[in-house]
Amino acid sequence: MIPLGSCTMKLNATTEMMPVSWPSFTDIHPFAPVEQAQGYQEMFQNLGDLLCTVTGFDSISFQPNAGASGEYAGLMVIRAYHMVKAYILNLNLIVHLQFILIV
Repeated sequence: MIPLGSCTMKLNATTEMMPVSWPSFTDIHPFAPVEQAQGYQEMFQNLGDLLCTVTGFDSISFQPNAGASGEYAGLMVIRAYHMVKAYILNLNLIVHLQFILIV
């Protein structure tokens, strides 16, 4: 199911949405035993690995996928990126300052 409010998903072509609405794909019970959902687990693991490779992230999350919670998750990723970059920048400045002070 694609939650309402996901602007990105509203723009997907019908042909792209058709496979995710097939009963053979969507009708698994939410409490199905893990051994009966191994194909789903494999599919999501493979997709997650591919997304990590493409994005360069160490890991990904399939949730939250839409709406305000999705926007918030995206903002937190952007915030973390800039915090890491600022930390690296600060380390570089410290190293350069130490080099200048030593010389």
